[in-house]
Amino acid sequence: MCITLLVASLVCLTLPVFTGRWLMSFWTGNSKIHELYTAACGLYVCWLSIRGVTVLLAWMPQGRTVIVRKVQEWTLMILKTLVVALLVAGVIPLLLGLLFELVIVAPLRVPLDQTPLFYPWQDWALGVLHAKIIAAITLMGPQWWLKTVIEQ
Repeated sequence: MCITLLVASLVCLTLPVFTGRWLMSFWTGNSKIHELYTAACGLYVCWLSIRGVTVLLAWMPQGRTVIVRKVQEWTLMILKTLVVALLVAGVIPLLLGLLFELVIVAPLRVPLDQTPLFYPWQDWALGVLHAKIIAAITLMGPQWWLKTVIEQ
């Protein structure tokens, strides 16, 4: 019983932290990261891999063609989701922030004989703020097609 408890605790505690450290080293290099973040990242990756294996084992009796078709369907759905997420979370806020910067901030801040400098990260953050404000005003307003679409 002690050996089983020792092995189970080593696998459940050491493997996620080791996996999280290994993955975080790719993103951040040699910088120090809190152990809670590495453990959370490792737990998520371990859970995701276990879930993938169990789904694959559940699909095995259906045959190889069914598995390939489902993988193709899921890949297409993930790609579509990534494109929409990039547009909604990246491009639209960047364009909103750039519009606000060009129409309101730059004419007030930069003299006519100078060229303004644009910082995309600041414009994106400003656009995210404006997108949240626009969505909140739309959701608080009267019932119309845009409110229905955003609520859905």
